[in-house]
Amino acid sequence: MKKKAKKPNLSNLKIFFLNGPKKGSSFKVQKGLILTRNKKEEGDILIEDPKASNPHAEIIKKRGLFYLQDIDSKNGTYVKGEINDLFPLEPGLKFQIGKTILQVKIPPPPPPPQKPWSEVIAKELSAIPLKDRPKKLTFIKPTLVLNFKSGIQKGDKWHICYGPRAAGSASLDLPILEPQAPDICFSLEPAKQSVLFKTSYPEKILLNKHHISKKKLKAGDHISFASMLIEVNYEKK
Repeated sequence: MKKKAKKPNLSNLKIFFLNGPKKGSSFKVQKGLILTRNKKEEGDILIEDPKASNPHAEIIKKRGLFYLQDIDSKNGTYVKGEINDLFPLEPGLKFQIGKTILQVKIPPPPPPPQKPWSEVIAKELSAIPLKDRPKKLTFIKPTLVLNFKSGIQKGDKWHICYGPRAAGSASLDLPILEPQAPDICFSLEPAKQSVLFKTSYPEKILLNKHHISKKKLKAGDHISFASMLIEVNYEKK
């Protein structure tokens, strides 16, 4: 047995202007709309064409279908080159009032909402087989910002939007270029409304000039090693 073709969703029908002063604009098909020449008080949809009447045509509904009915206009409404006083508004149909050509369409569905760039980056990076990248990643909200204030990397700024991450001389992810820097200087792990700083070298990698192996980072903190100084901040929402 042949499957019945699905009926188009006529609730989304729109009529588009294909030429004239309103080319590219459209209006939704609704029962009772009056198409008129240029006087707002005599209709709903203005047809800026000298051969349109006041009023010219009305959208009506019969048995679940929309129709355009000519209202005794002077010059008539044309479909396929012939005057037609009553016709169904079907997707793809073109009709003409004066020199103005209009077409019935079902607009395409809106595109899906775009994901934040941070999610896109995290997804792409998760597919890269880096040895020093953790397998499970968690988003950091708000995004952590590390601003290099001095040292070889002065002027660099890292936006850390997921973790855990590891920074060090051997890290391909967050490389520390400072001479004599350990392979892994410190790691950054997501925490509630913050980021947990960890280091296995508290005697070298200082946090606010103190030997601290583990602590939650707050805005204004400073991470330092040799000539390197990193200022900690969080992106404002």
